Order: sequence, then structure tokens, then C-alpha cells
Amino acid sequence: MGVFPIDVVNCGIDFLVFSGYKWAQAGYGVGGLYLAPRFVNPTSFPIAGWWSVRDPEAVVNDRLDLKETAAALEVGCPHFAGIFALGAALRLFEEIGKLRIEERIHELTDYLHHRLERERFNIASPLKREQQSGITIVEMHNAPDIVKRLAEKNIIVSARGKGLRVSVHIFNNFDDIDRLIIGLRELTSMTRANTE
Repeated sequence: MGVFPIDVVNCGIDFLVFSGYKWAQAGYGVGGLYLAPRFVNPTSFPIAGWWSVRDPEAVVNDRLDLKETAAALEVGCPHFAGIFALGAALRLFEEIGKLRIEERIHELTDYLHHRLERERFNIASPLKREQQSGITIVEMHNAPDIVKRLAEKNIIVSARGKGLRVSVHIFNNFDDIDRLIIGLRELTSMTRANTE
């Protein structure tokens, strides 16, 4: 969510959960839940709170008039800061457009893969377009150390699995990727020099 369009109906998705951080760009403490309508049965919800009813402001305590949507699961006080941030992020994604975001992620990923291959770095992620995401794993033996050294240059990546996880998003550009490649080239050449 936040990178590629997700069509819950055409994909036959019954339940979808996403967090506000990372791809959604809305920070911590908020997330989203989709339930297919056939699973929304307010009479079987295990709990209810003041926000679960149709008119929470009425504060009616002698009957339970639950919403007939998944919004009935919002049982407590909402995390307003997170909701506002998520709302702003979703509006931004809508303004940019789902297809433009997807195209930009592929454009940046293609460029990243091209630069990595040219520098002879091994890519552990799928190379086929239909299997790609905005995440690329670059094989690296000393990934935790490289992550720390790149962070000193204000280049943020993570150590994962076989190496470095590089994630691109719509706010990235080709210069960011070029800086990463230069940083990797410098650090790996220093490592090679120290081991010879």
C-alpha cells in the first residue's frame, strides 16, 4: 500500500491490513483495515466501544446501535495525529496518481538495478518487472557495518537477509541512487583494500 495499486475486489482479497509507517508515509501509531463486506456482521463483533455506534456523540447507553461497516471495530479514542497524517498521505497519493507512483517506483528500481549491475554488485531481489517491489536486496557480506558507514553519509539503507535492503519511493530521485552507488563503491573498495 502506497507503492502499487491494490484492487481488493478484483484480487479477491477478504482482509487487508497496512501500517501507516513506511510506504504509507504517515508515521507510527496508525494503520488501515479492509474487510470484505461479506465478513462484516456487527452482531458478531467481539467488543464495542463508544466509537462503534452509528452516532457516537449521542452517548446512548440503553441500546446498542452499531455501525454496519468495519468502522464498528473502531472501539476507542482515535489516534488523531496518525489519522491526520495518514489522511494527508492518502490525499498526496491521490493527487500524484496510483499509476504515476507505480511508474516512478519501477523507473527508480530499474535505474538502481542498472547502476548496481554496472558496478558488479549482486542483486538478490527478483529482476523481472512483475515480481519487483520498491525493495532491492544487494548482496553484501558485511551489511551491518556498511549500513552504519552509509548512515554517516546520510544514506539510509537497512541490513536484511543476504545484504542491504534499498527501498525507493516517490520522494527519491536518480541523484539519491547515484550517491548510494558512490558510497557503496567507496566502502567496498576500502573493505577489499583492508582484506588484501
